[in-house]
Amino acid sequence: MKTQLEQLISALGSSPTAVQRVDATSADIHGVEAPQVGELAAQGEGVALQVKWPNDVWIERRKCAGILVESRTIGMRIDSVIIGVGLNVNRTQWPTELANTATSLRAEQDGGEPFNRADVLAAVLSHIERWVERLSRDGAAVVVNALRPNLALVGESVRWEDGEGIFDGIDPSGAARVRTDAGVLSLHAAHIEPVER
Repeated sequence: MKTQLEQLISALGSSPTAVQRVDATSADIHGVEAPQVGELAAQGEGVALQVKWPNDVWIERRKCAGILVESRTIGMRIDSVIIGVGLNVNRTQWPTELANTATSLRAEQDGGEPFNRADVLAAVLSHIERWVERLSRDGAAVVVNALRPNLALVGESVRWEDGEGIFDGIDPSGAARVRTDAGVLSLHAAHIEPVER
């Protein structure tokens, strides 16, 4: 019998393609790498998978994956995009400073059996490919709308390099919206963290 997380990985599919050309503007790529969390959360009973804007994937508020996106632009048009994904698959032990904030697929499954990393890689690449195709075909709105229900920290106090406020989700471009005493700000590039009260 498969565990919940094994079912999640199996649901992703296979047949990955690593490179896809996309005609998009820089605003269109915010979050293209993370909307699969919405589908995973819908399939994973009892597993709270979320995206911590802009680039972390959490399971039960502990980081399981990190995503970085680099793009090359020509004017306002994106010429190419490289998506880097770091996913904790089979790790079960952490340095003391990460013990309460990091997790892995294996650590979150009942029984703790190791995953086949090649299968996980194939599934993740396939899923990213599907979302890149959706972005290319349907535009940024479909990606942003898929992210919204699975965003971490919505309604919570957060801080970033230049301030503090209440995280209010993401705007149509994928930028973070934060309510502050001075009004609502759109953050296009920042590192937000929850404020512990």
